[in-house]
Amino acid sequence: MRVLVVDEGRIRRTWSRWLRPEGHEVSGCSTIREGARRLKREQTWDAILVELDLPDGRADKLLPHMSTEQARALVVLSASLTAGPTIDLLGKGMWAIPKPTTGAPLLDLVEHVNEWRKTRQWTPQERVRLWAGRHELSANQTQMLVLARGGLRDVHIATVLKWTERGVGMQWSQVFNKTGVRGRAAVIAAALA
Repeated sequence: MRVLVVDEGRIRRTWSRWLRPEGHEVSGCSTIREGARRLKREQTWDAILVELDLPDGRADKLLPHMSTEQARALVVLSASLTAGPTIDLLGKGMWAIPKPTTGAPLLDLVEHVNEWRKTRQWTPQERVRLWAGRHELSANQTQMLVLARGGLRDVHIATVLKWTERGVGMQWSQVFNKTGVRGRAAVIAAALA
């Protein structure tokens, strides 16, 4: 398996020492910017291990640079995972586990992610959440898209999210501006593509 590790040098070396003897090809970099370049240049990663917070940004900033297949393989690791950020990452389709971790659990996770990536199909809701993450939509905007994909009209979305209909309209406008896609139906179609 090919594994990309995006983390500081000491951690990359440790993970490489655990993964290489098991036959994994490991490559690494230390910034989100460099990770994004690697992801664009090389599309064939079986697992991507990323520290949640690096000096130049958060792990979810990689999503706009990833193919759907790559996003299935993204694992975020951090010593500072709390409920809020963890739920946000999981909502964007990423795996999230706490650090420190040892060799055996990391190896098991990499194998599990690879098997899951190969066999599992994305649900429509997961596709919408991943697309929203790539376009850096807020959690509220993502929830609005999930509800709209489920067939709810704006008046019902307003009720569920405890917004006004005008507030829903304003959120749609922001989604159109962030994604460059115009129209509610076109956004849903793009998110599911």
